Amino acid sequence: MKRASHLRPLSSFILHPSSFAHAGFSLIELTGVMLIIAVLAAAIIPAVLSQLDAAARTKEAKDLSALAAALQTSVLRHQQIPDHTGWAAAAADEVANAPNNVSTNQRHFARAYLINPALSLAGTGLPFTQTTNGTARPANATLMIVGSTRGNLPLVSGAPSAAAFTELWTNAPGQKPTTWTTYSGNGDDLQVQRINLEPLFCRLILHNLAANGQPRFQISSNALVTLTTNSPARVSYYLKGTVFGLFDTNANLQAREILSGDTYRVFDGSFWRDELIQGRPSVAAASTSGFASQFLAALPPSPAPKWDATPKGVATMFYTYMFAYSAWASETPCFRYDGNGNNKKCPEHNLMDQALDNFKKGGNLLD
Repeated sequence: MKRASHLRPLSSFILHPSSFAHAGFSLIELTGVMLIIAVLAAAIIPAVLSQLDAAARTKEAKDLSALAAALQTSVLRHQQIPDHTGWAAAAADEVANAPNNVSTNQRHFARAYLINPALSLAGTGLPFTQTTNGTARPANATLMIVGSTRGNLPLVSGAPSAAAFTELWTNAPGQKPTTWTTYSGNGDDLQVQRINLEPLFCRLILHNLAANGQPRFQISSNALVTLTTNSPARVSYYLKGTVFGLFDTNANLQAREILSGDTYRVFDGSFWRDELIQGRPSVAAASTSGFASQFLAALPPSPAPKWDATPKGVATMFYTYMFAYSAWASETPCFRYDGNGNNKKCPEHNLMDQALDNFKKGGNLLD
């Protein structure tokens, strides 16, 4: 039987030893290549690691800034300031993340939430939950969130000693505190986010000057509080965004406001005002006419009215005059007269003249 011509003999697949000399690298050549790779790695890897460290430091600084902003948002939203056991959950809720991703950074080093040991809110430290009484002016209301991108921090969350807190608060960027002898990182590996809580608080001054009667106020949805007559002004500090209500002596709501800055309100007569003299009333009337009705109803009757004049009639004349004045000011050009010594005045000016005539003796001030 003939063998197929396309089949090669077995001996043709056996390689001669001399062929290895040309098929690959010699041991010396391989050693040289590995040496070159090692030299390149020694030159490149430190630069790559340095870039990675710099990127980690930048990210940690941005993350701490975002966490500080989230924490302050949580404080204003819930009117609570957490201590070291609740800060991670409070911040995590605002950034939609897990608390362990807040308390620990991406390099798996624990962050520290440091509270000024001298902090005083409502006569105590943290945690702080706002009540009707608010607080006296915040004192030493400072915090820090500290992170490390190399090595564990030599302190843990809580209130450290006054010396340790001050040293880190005043520490220059890029420097390692002198007492941190056990810290394996350097100054650049340390990121500190400082937080001052005092600007989050506003002063609210409430003063009752009514000769008789005791108005009330309300903080958020808490119970009404009575202000005694002729007592010193009540001064308290509350977090921004706090809603407060002002009530008259019969517990009727006159105004409800949102605290956005230092605020002064005085109860004088029957209304809350924002100034002692000529202040804007804080009455939450449904309309201008509604407020006018309340104002006129509170006026005593005239003891000796002339020409049967009444407060309502006087108010109507004032309103008519101001309406005409506003229309006159809106003329094009404004305050157009067109009189030229005769009676051909513009309609708005004529209306003003008629309003003024009503105040003259014999004018019509009847209700």
